Amino acid sequence: MKRLPPQTLTAALFVALFGAASLRYPGFGSFSVGVGLVTDQAVLGLLALGMTFVILTGGIDLSVGSAMALSGMACVWLLEKTSLPDPLALLVPLALGTGFGWLQGRLIADLKLPPFLVTLGGLFAFQGLANLAGEGSMQSQSPLLKSFTQWSLSLPGGITISVPTLAFLVLALVLALVLRQTRFGRTAMALGGGGNSAFEMGLPVRATLVRVYALNGFCAALAGLVYVVYTGSGDPLTGIGRELEAISACVIGGSALAGGRGSIIGAVLGALTIGVIQAAIIFDGTLSSWWGKIAVAGLLGLFLIAQGALSKPRA
Repeated sequence: MKRLPPQTLTAALFVALFGAASLRYPGFGSFSVGVGLVTDQAVLGLLALGMTFVILTGGIDLSVGSAMALSGMACVWLLEKTSLPDPLALLVPLALGTGFGWLQGRLIADLKLPPFLVTLGGLFAFQGLANLAGEGSMQSQSPLLKSFTQWSLSLPGGITISVPTLAFLVLALVLALVLRQTRFGRTAMALGGGGNSAFEMGLPVRATLVRVYALNGFCAALAGLVYVVYTGSGDPLTGIGRELEAISACVIGGSALAGGRGSIIGAVLGALTIGVIQAAIIFDGTLSSWWGKIAVAGLLGLFLIAQGALSKPRA
């Protein structure tokens, strides 16, 4: 009997949780709440998209939360403290994030250093740089940034799609195609199945690893810009713990931490499932937000057990 894809369980869980919350809380099941859920989870979703590629290779990246905070702070600092044109102030953080990811990828691929230690160093470095840019939250009065914050795509029924939502959905679609339809995506998946085997097959192992971490750096930087658009400010503390949330979203979405298995749709569903739990707690109004952490921990345990069961060879 053919096994169902891991993300099928995530999809079923998401539908069950969303349905239960809709029955429990009036108005939760409306389309506007659903769109708001995607908007609220856009930052986490963007981090999870990049992390999916890293986990597929059997790696890990602990620096994405700090890279996200650094990107946001760099954007606001450039907008408010320099005479750089506003469009460039938005593009420079993306280039920095991609470059930092590329550098980490080079250290991992060329020097064979453990991804855990390399990206742990990146976490501390980016965290320090973000705090040097400003010791607290920085507001921006940029007209271009305000136009992004206020802009929305109008849909029938009075539904509006904001810039954070659009950025998340478009990038998810692009990366889903990249993963399934390009040599880069297929090679990234093959690396998780066994780096030596991929090398023996003539696949560009080193170049793919470097590109994967560069892509992850880009996603983290874009998440930082989306946070600035969403809130109108940068905050050096906003990235704390985000890397763990991104990893959790990937695992809940069906990614195997050993590598070789995962999907973009799974990462999206994982992020939205976490969002449903958080939104339900807000709708309830009487529960502590810490129950959300406990619920995510329970889901992680469930999916890790399921992964262990799926990885066992059949008798």
